[in-house]
Amino acid sequence: MSRFTMMGLSPSYWAAIADPSAMKYRTEWLLLSLFSFLAGLSLPYAEAGISKNLALLNEISELIQHNALKPLDSHQLWEGAAKGLLASLNDPYSSYLNAQEYAELKQIKTGEVAGIGIEIGIRDGRLTIVSALDQSPAWKAGLGAGDRIRSINQKSTSHLNFAEAVQLMQGEVGTWVEIGIEHPHNKRMDTYKIQREVLNLNPVSFRMLSENIGYLRLNTFFSDQVPLAMQAALTQLETEGMQSLIFDLRNNPGGTLSNAIEVGSMFISQGAIVRVVDRQNQETLHMATGLPIFNPSYDVIVLINNGTASAAEIVAGSMQEHGRALLVGKQSFGKGLVQNLLSLSEGSGLSLTTSKYLTSHGNDIHGKGIHPDFEVDLPEGVQIGSEKDTQLLMARDILLSLSPASSE
Repeated sequence: MSRFTMMGLSPSYWAAIADPSAMKYRTEWLLLSLFSFLAGLSLPYAEAGISKNLALLNEISELIQHNALKPLDSHQLWEGAAKGLLASLNDPYSSYLNAQEYAELKQIKTGEVAGIGIEIGIRDGRLTIVSALDQSPAWKAGLGAGDRIRSINQKSTSHLNFAEAVQLMQGEVGTWVEIGIEHPHNKRMDTYKIQREVLNLNPVSFRMLSENIGYLRLNTFFSDQVPLAMQAALTQLETEGMQSLIFDLRNNPGGTLSNAIEVGSMFISQGAIVRVVDRQNQETLHMATGLPIFNPSYDVIVLINNGTASAAEIVAGSMQEHGRALLVGKQSFGKGLVQNLLSLSEGSGLSLTTSKYLTSHGNDIHGKGIHPDFEVDLPEGVQIGSEKDTQLLMARDILLSLSPASSE
């Protein structure tokens, strides 16, 4: 069995495998019971109640196979039982992944994955787009953060969990998926037919905005490439004369805890980056590594919006609370649950919520989000990073006002 820890994992096209050493959880008992549950066995050291329940499920399975109008084979029955176990948690972020879903989950490690380019989450009990990858098929179709997914291929999403929703969106490159969307800003319902493509998940883009203001956009915390790409970008910007930075985390759906800690530690020299609370309400502080690579005398503005989620909120929140950066934009998504990705012996796996995270100062942002220091709207239709990007322009103006030249 292998164990992978993720921040805010939803088994979507952007989900990723985290560093196995990032966090440790004592979940072997759950896996063992599930293995036996799926195989119809009883554990040598199981309590009487567990053995009784397993016997009941075996009995139900036999009755279905011998009497149901539309019987299923044993694999389908036990896969359904596994899904039922996870569904009983009433947690849309916890789900059973069959072998195909689990295999596709791993593709993100290479930075290349097929899909339409959206990350999904739950807001107000509804399946919601957290963010759409720039230049992805979904982005080109006009989908964005906050859009609610009402149907997939004409099937309502009202009772779907993440794994089921993603499974409906999956398919071969070049094929099409039909998605019904409700746009919350105008309540309009639209149907989009989107072609699946191979997505290149390049995590970082950067450039100089002026003689001394650098701009760095981080699209995801999922990829293994994130730490090295961030270091390379910051080094190059400083070579080009950067003395202050606009760090853009808008529409960043998050990723792994280890990446969040590494990126946060590039700006914060000491103290907690994030607090993680487990099922026993035990709190673990994850501290800055003590090796910041960004000049502490340089001013930083972090851009956030309602597509900034999970690990991206960890970094933005810690930089705000440590006084390392001002935040500009709109309130973030508010996704503060930690999922553990657990692999099963026959190739399938579980996405299981095992803990939650708090900001460095102990604030619970799940369902609440992080509030910017300067709230600025981005006009509809204006592209992030463009000359008309009002949030970027505000960040630039703030940095200019803070520069020594402007105060003379």
